[in-house]
Amino acid sequence: MTGNDIQMCFLLCSLFPEDDEILIELLIMCGIGLGLFPYANSIEDKRNEIGVALKKLQKSGWLLETDGADSIRMHDVVRDFAHWLTSTGENRFMGDGLLVVSSTFFEEMKALQVAYLKFVRFSLKGFHSLPNLKTLCCEFCELENFSSSLTNMRNLEILALVGTEIDEISEELVKLSTLKYLRFFLS
Repeated sequence: MTGNDIQMCFLLCSLFPEDDEILIELLIMCGIGLGLFPYANSIEDKRNEIGVALKKLQKSGWLLETDGADSIRMHDVVRDFAHWLTSTGENRFMGDGLLVVSSTFFEEMKALQVAYLKFVRFSLKGFHSLPNLKTLCCEFCELENFSSSLTNMRNLEILALVGTEIDEISEELVKLSTLKYLRFFLS
């Protein structure tokens, strides 16, 4: 485990809203999509490495425990510090809430590796231009053109649809040869 991997776990946590209880499973899915712990061979190895990194961040005071063992939290002052650290430079990324997503929103994001969307209604037509997308997590979304858009997601490794409405599931799902993790849960 490198210091850079732990730093990236820390920065990943800072993308979530202030005082949000962050599900560890979601962090694992996003971390894998971002390429954290590339030397870990299996999903289970990556899960363990990310878990160890999160524990180290908790022990050092950068992350806070929650009532449940399946989530963590970041203090708003620590989150603001992380945003200040990443406001310039190579690892510049920030997240400040939800977006209303049009079908053309993703068209020029060719380097995008992880998409986490919550409470959004959108069409996946724009996803044809995301050749590097490895993780797609949708929580409580309404997706249009789901099945027809799967053919364009050839590098997708993780697909999580939680409480998400989709138009249909077709045989295109079987064609995702790089898919390693599928989570489908209707609430």
